[in-house]
Amino acid sequence: MNPAYAAIQLPAPDWVRQPKVPGEITDRVSIHKTGPGSEARELRVEGRDNGRTGYWTKQLTAEQWFFVPTDQSLAGRLLDNTAADHTLETLAAPSPHTYTERSDRGWMATIDAFDIAVTPTLLRLDFGGDLRLDLILHTVDGLRQMPQQRGISDQPRHLDGTIEVPAAIANSLVDQPEPIRHFITDHLNGRRFADTDVTVTAQSFSVAGLGLVLPRVR
Repeated sequence: MNPAYAAIQLPAPDWVRQPKVPGEITDRVSIHKTGPGSEARELRVEGRDNGRTGYWTKQLTAEQWFFVPTDQSLAGRLLDNTAADHTLETLAAPSPHTYTERSDRGWMATIDAFDIAVTPTLLRLDFGGDLRLDLILHTVDGLRQMPQQRGISDQPRHLDGTIEVPAAIANSLVDQPEPIRHFITDHLNGRRFADTDVTVTAQSFSVAGLGLVLPRVR
């Protein structure tokens, strides 16, 4: 690890489920930094309580919300804040961007339904027959100096990526089938985590660390 840079945790911490707001709310949501550390955050949701307008608030790790009245007109759109649990509902259609290509060594690489907002994603390698290796590709927006179009477009989007070998595979590498063992040894230098540049457009998906450019197939 390079001491000149802050440590990055992989995999990233998962989403933390928050309690439902016990009152009327709008679509105006904000997060405020209140001190050092990633947990020093205050959540605010505009809304109404017993006829008074204001906002619901809680610290990120607090167990319940409380209401701060402002008596100002609501700026957001009122939402249907039912008591039902909507956690497992799909909020958006799957991404239509799927990329696949066969390498010059014969194995097929596939990125299915890639979405900029969803990470990690599955990088599947098919070696023929029933032999496959499912790698985990972590991506984050790279540093840029110019405006970037939203989502995936014809404008190249440059991402910082890390290819992760699942622990079960990495810890039993000597027992893996020869194609998988050779792939991890030859292309990832036997490492469980390997950094790579990733460039994605509406037509192609490039994984520089593997020397792959996958055309979009749908």
